[in-house]
Amino acid sequence: MRPMPRFRSGPLAVLACSTALLSACDSQGPNVACTAVRSIAIQLTVTDSVTGVAIADSAFGQVVAGLYTDSLHHVFSSPALLIGGDSLGTYDVTLSRSGYATWTRAGIAVTQVGVCGNVRPVALDALLQPLP
Repeated sequence: MRPMPRFRSGPLAVLACSTALLSACDSQGPNVACTAVRSIAIQLTVTDSVTGVAIADSAFGQVVAGLYTDSLHHVFSSPALLIGGDSLGTYDVTLSRSGYATWTRAGIAVTQVGVCGNVRPVALDALLQPLP
């Protein structure tokens, strides 16, 4: 039976580990988990106002902030969520779905940034009214 190789920690190994740890920190502390954080400005939970059933699957719309326009995007892991926008600003949101009245909200202020520099979304509940 062969003995397991032993790890030798020399000055270069210590320097490499120290450099990696220090580079993962900034003035706010460690930010190791910040590499894949996406900025989302608006997050809509879309439901039928009568039944409470999630109905984002065939809904569509847009978010507008000044000259910036973005479509609302489906979150495939949730039948109730739509997201749009990726920067700070004041948004107007329009949402449509066949068989329902158009839902709008104006002047939604997105003002917060997370510790990783990503935009923190404003969460809205879109209760769609069925058409008669």
